[in-house]
Amino acid sequence: MTGPLLRVRIERLVLDGVEAGDGAAVARALEAELARRLASGGVPSLLAAAGDHPRLQAPTVQLDPATAPGVLGRRVAAALHAGLQP
Repeated sequence: MTGPLLRVRIERLVLDGVEAGDGAAVARALEAELARRLASGGVPSLLAAAGDHPRLQAPTVQLDPATAPGVLGRRVAAALHAGLQP
């Protein structure tokens, strides 16, 4: 069975301390991890309500300069997903 269509658009994500060249890799990892979490855990109640949600308050993600872009993307996705929970 297929769940409801959910479209998430992140217009702007600011990650202080991340190299500009790492942005695409962070974005790919974030997208994949957030999609995985939403697919496996269902649609959080915040998103189940129709309409736009212009701002999301998510937990802080701690950065280490040695953090790989893929790891960072997954951490950011986890924080965003946590911010969607009631």
